[in-house]
Amino acid sequence: MAVPIIASVAGGVASSLAQSVLGSTTSSSSSVLGKDDFLRLLMTQLKNQDPMNPMQSTDFIAQTAQFTSLEQLTNMNQLLQQMATQSGATGAAGASSLIGKTVTVNGSPFQYDGLQQVPLTYSVPSGAATVSLQVLDASGKLVRTINLGPQTTGTYRVTFDGLGDDGGRLPAGSYQYQVATTSSTGTAVAGATTGGGKVSGVSVDGGILTLVIGTQHVPLTSLVGVGS
Repeated sequence: MAVPIIASVAGGVASSLAQSVLGSTTSSSSSVLGKDDFLRLLMTQLKNQDPMNPMQSTDFIAQTAQFTSLEQLTNMNQLLQQMATQSGATGAAGASSLIGKTVTVNGSPFQYDGLQQVPLTYSVPSGAATVSLQVLDASGKLVRTINLGPQTTGTYRVTFDGLGDDGGRLPAGSYQYQVATTSSTGTAVAGATTGGGKVSGVSVDGGILTLVIGTQHVPLTSLVGVGS
């Protein structure tokens, strides 16, 4: 996010000084400053102030408050951009329209305590010749794939033993699991689900737009079906 150049932003720093400080980093076709430029100007002002007439503490506090406000606005803008670009149901507005509806998802969160095995439930669609369950960590990294072989249409439960693909025990924390199904020719088969329910709200967790289903916050990107 950028803000227009304001005379008071440097608290008296001459435009020639600003040009010398920012000339190599600011585009000649742009007359806006980002938060890094703002802080650079403030630091340059402090270094070049008249020792016989230093900046007043009130002026410094005011400029620091401006920088803090800019930082907050930048973070808010980034969050709104993330929400606006979420796929699946056209962002936050689309997600809000799902409140009160029953949905199905393929990608459900769960907690692993580092010791106990965790039962994971899923449903297999028709036409699936091979089924695999994938476990992802909080960053979205695939840490375990459980090949389940051919399964007929229906609902199943598998016990996750807490081990990664390397055979080592995974640390306690938040995880997510999803199911991948393929046909006899190796093409993906849609329709596998790991859960669902009525959507009671929409939330943003760590920059990820999620649907509140019961006690779970399910990523919007896990949505596979919407009922009435």
